[in-house]
Amino acid sequence: MRVMAAPVLDADGLPSAAVSVAAPAHSLPLKEFVSQTAPPLLDAAAAIGKAIRCSGATTLQTHRPTLNTANSLN
Repeated sequence: MRVMAAPVLDADGLPSAAVSVAAPAHSLPLKEFVSQTAPPLLDAAAAIGKAIRCSGATTLQTHRPTLNTANSLN
């Protein structure tokens, strides 16, 4: 199985989703899979991101924990 994915970026340039494509490994050699799949996949991710940004949708901001070494467990 060959799989490739691309992030869909929000207005802040952060990934908010992803699109992917998969194909049986025997259908195409790796170089051909990449060369035939990457451009339309990246175009699709960019178009979806643009549509999200144009719609005025916002990404839910989630808390991203930070490592506090002073309080970490040993």
